[in-house]
Order: sequence, then C-alpha cells, then structure tokens
Amino acid sequence: MPMVPPTNLDAYMEAVLWTGRRGALSHETALDLYDLCDVNPSAIHLTVPRDFRTRKETPKGYQLHRGEFDEADLRWHEGIPIVTAHRAIEGGIENHLGWHLIRQAIGAARGRGLITKSQAAALEAKCTGEEAAGA
Repeated sequence: MPMVPPTNLDAYMEAVLWTGRRGALSHETALDLYDLCDVNPSAIHLTVPRDFRTRKETPKGYQLHRGEFDEADLRWHEGIPIVTAHRAIEGGIENHLGWHLIRQAIGAARGRGLITKSQAAALEAKCTGEEAAGA
C-alpha cells in the first residue's frame, strides 16, 4: 500500500499472512526479534499447526516447523504473532543452535524477566542434557 510506509517488520508479517494467520514467528527468528542472543537467522522461522497444509510452494527463505501451541505460548510483536521467549529458546535447542547462543539467550531472557528462574533452570538442564548426548 503506497500510503503505508514500509518497515523492517514487513517480511515477518508477510510470512505470517502466508500461513493464513495460522503460524507464528519462532525459533531463531523469535530469538533475534527478542534480541536474546547474537543469532543471525538465514530464514524466517515459523511454527505452524501439525495439520497445516497448503497447495502453495513454501517461499524461499521460510523455514516451517510443525508443532502445537496455545495462546499462552504466544505474544504479539507490533501486531505479529511470535512465540514466547521460552518457546523460542526451546526451538533453538531443538534446532541444535550453538550452545553458546542458547546460554546467552537463557541469560538475557532471565535478566529481562521474560522467563522465570525455574524455566531458566529447566532450559539449562535440557541444554546440558542435549550437549552431553552429543547433539
């Protein structure tokens, strides 16, 4: 729309709209938007419901993750649905994001009150368990 100035969030809104508003920004994209760690996503990560189907080809630059989430797992970033910081960190662990980035995200999220002390401990334990398993 020519009367609406473009923003640096337009690509994220387009990605969510592509899912029919069934998806939310997640994983590395959410970590980046929350500014929790020094991640530089190479794609826009979206979590969509497991039953999400489309006849359209997934646009280049989108990384889809299938999973379930409810309203408690979502926040809004300038009108765009995004998973909570806790879910974003869990996504980073699932995607085997570097452990230094995961720990940086846990510390930043805890320091800014985006996760509780018990959530931070559980994420750290999950991180340590994955690391010990050689993932």
